[in-house]
This record gives sequence, C-alpha cells and structure tokens, in this order.
Amino acid sequence: MKKFTYLWLLSFVFLAITGCKEEEEAQPAVAELIKGSWNEVKAVRKDLNETGELISEVETDGTMRYVLDGQTLTLGTPPDARNYSYTLSEKNGQTTLTFMFLGSVSHWDIEVVSQNELIFRETLPSPNHKGEMVYTTIYASYLQRR
Repeated sequence: MKKFTYLWLLSFVFLAITGCKEEEEAQPAVAELIKGSWNEVKAVRKDLNETGELISEVETDGTMRYVLDGQTLTLGTPPDARNYSYTLSEKNGQTTLTFMFLGSVSHWDIEVVSQNELIFRETLPSPNHKGEMVYTTIYASYLQRR
C-alpha cells in the first residue's frame, strides 16, 4: 500500500511539473508598442449601407508616414509633415487614439497585429442632407514599423 501511495504521489508531482505551460512573455502596453516610426503599406476605405452590407471598397498603396512619441503624432514626411497632440483611451479592451485633424476630432481604433504591424481604423457615420443615416465609412491604415 505504501508503494502505491508513493507511486501515486510521484506521478502526481511529475504531472504537475510537466503539465505546466511556460508563461507567455508579457506584451508591452499599447502606448509603448505604438511609439516609433511607421510606414503605411496600404489604405482601405469601405462604405457600408445602413444594414452593414458592403457597398464599395477601395484599396490603395500606402503613402503616409506616422511617427508617435507618446504625446505627438507626426503625419507625413518633412517638409510637409504635420504634428498633432494625441491621447490614448481604452474601453472594453479597445485602445483608441484621439487627436484633432483638419478642424475635427479623429478617433482611430488601434489593432496591434504584432510588434511591427498595426492597423488604425476610423469609423465615420455618413448622413444624407436630411441627417438620416445613409452609410458608414471605415478607413483603415495598415502600418509597418520602419
């Protein structure tokens, strides 16, 4: 009986040690991960009708350069680059970058694909001249770290 108890205890310890998964490396916070220089590799615009059905989709080669330093977003390349102060917020696990752009507030949802790839998405409702919702436009910029 002692041998049985000993073997049972030994097998339990063996399973406990070998059954544990290695802990995954902690990912850096989005605020730290997005810092740096990024090239836009493609830009996609999707228009959806009021039921969410795709009306049109246009994909173009990316041309924009993004630089984020924790406080300032620089869009474009010198001498035409423009600087914008930004803030980050998080709601329901979604990180959003907010800044003033062309006189209005822009909200870009950030999707971290990897440490070297990001997607910035902005969703804009598009009402008709009566203020009725006609369609939604989604802009997506696919970025790679420089």
